[in-house]
Amino acid sequence: MKRKLFIAGKDLSNQAYFGWQDKNSALFGIRTGYKDAADKLVDKALEEGQLGNIRVLDTYIFPICFLYRHSIEATLKDIYLRYCGKILKGNHDLVTLWDNLYREVVLTFKDPNFIEQVKGY
Repeated sequence: MKRKLFIAGKDLSNQAYFGWQDKNSALFGIRTGYKDAADKLVDKALEEGQLGNIRVLDTYIFPICFLYRHSIEATLKDIYLRYCGKILKGNHDLVTLWDNLYREVVLTFKDPNFIEQVKGY
């Protein structure tokens, strides 16, 4: 049976929408989608592995790592976007992204002046 992934329809439970996010939630669907998909693949691989299907464990590790890696990238960018209101520099390099996020966001939380500002809220 041939199935189409993208079709018009009236059943809302079978529709996906691109572009539903605003600026504040732009990366939410991406980071959540990658992580949820990876979690499902881990569950499936473990289930199949317990049934003796080791091939699934050996082959699913690659897409699982890919999905978790992209979820981490989108999460770092989302944190920065929400805190700074702009795109985090570093393209797709996780080390550079983390270094920039750490320097521009995480260290802010260690600043006593920032802590006092937060207490003011």
